[in-house]
Amino acid sequence: MLKKLVKYILGYYILILKGAGADRLINICNTNQIKIWNITKNEDALTLCVYRKDYKRILEFAEKTETDVDIILDKGIPFLLHKYRKRKCFLIGFLIFIFLVWKYTTFVWDINIEGEGYYSFEEIEKRIKENYVPIGSKVSDINCKWLEDTLREDYPEISWISCELKGTQLNVTLTETIRDDTVSERNVPCNIVASEDCIVTEILVKNGVAVVEVGDEVKKGDILITGVVNIYNEYDELIETNYVPASGFVYGQIKRSYEDEFDMNHYIKNYTENKKTYYSFFIKENIFEPFKHENSFVNYDVITDYKKVRIFDTFYIPFAYQKTTISEYEPKLSTYTAGEAEEKAKNKLQVYIDDLRKKGVEILENNVKISIRNGKCHAGGNLVTRELVGIPSDISLFEQGEDTEE
Repeated sequence: MLKKLVKYILGYYILILKGAGADRLINICNTNQIKIWNITKNEDALTLCVYRKDYKRILEFAEKTETDVDIILDKGIPFLLHKYRKRKCFLIGFLIFIFLVWKYTTFVWDINIEGEGYYSFEEIEKRIKENYVPIGSKVSDINCKWLEDTLREDYPEISWISCELKGTQLNVTLTETIRDDTVSERNVPCNIVASEDCIVTEILVKNGVAVVEVGDEVKKGDILITGVVNIYNEYDELIETNYVPASGFVYGQIKRSYEDEFDMNHYIKNYTENKKTYYSFFIKENIFEPFKHENSFVNYDVITDYKKVRIFDTFYIPFAYQKTTISEYEPKLSTYTAGEAEEKAKNKLQVYIDDLRKKGVEILENNVKISIRNGKCHAGGNLVTRELVGIPSDISLFEQGEDTEE
């Protein structure tokens, strides 16, 4: 897009070449470093594009090669200025517009984030804007490599990140680690303890000593891998106690309770034909609302459509507009059928399950039952899951003293 903008600013011709020397003329242009592009060959002619400043040189070489050159079309700002040279106000306004466009394209006016999952787009965008790259920052002041390293420190779940400037847009692309495979490690002595009541299904020790086995039932807070490492001699006598940062994977089977309930009676919205629409305009962070209507509706929905102004795909400028539509509706009491209520309960349960899976939780059993009673739809039961349950915990002075006494 930047190349197209440069060509339009400098101005260029679309030419047609005819004659036996057309191919030779192309070679001469390349030899003399005359920029030509979009070369196409027809039966007896060649068409191409050339910058306005090189047109006279093309004519000189065309005369030597006995080639006919005709202009099909001219494009660009120089031709527009020549066409409207007698309209001074238009010309001055156009030049001011070009200057403002050029000026604003040296700043960042939009941040685009792709690949987020556990971290939301809004969370990452807010942190970048408030701490590192405020909207309106100079493009020349932004160090993408530094921003990548800083965001990786801020968000440990990010395994790969790329920051790139395109026009006036900062593009951030990231890939997150799978939380299921994350080991929480510390540099100071600690234990790995259970985060939930569970049955241990798998244990892998990286540092420290395991104090439980597969199949053991443990309570929340119980030590799974201890950072207290006792060293014994050949006579089973304690000769030394070391305190290390315990680390490793411990997976457990957990029974999670699930309860949800909602009324069978609910209100639906019957929209009327009454609507009010107005537009708002934004310059940087400032809002201008010239025709905002008074809202007299009692029950209504507000729908907004916000759009940033841009030149080409990635050249945003600090202007935006928003269309706001207020639609009146009349609430009407309705009752779910048994099938509708069951479907809604299943969908809510699925959202809960999907959130668990995003955190690396494996669903082993779904024992949730749905029932309708006393005008309410009730979903209750439990989910049996397999998940990472080991978390670091500081070694207490009691543990240290107890082992020392031994």
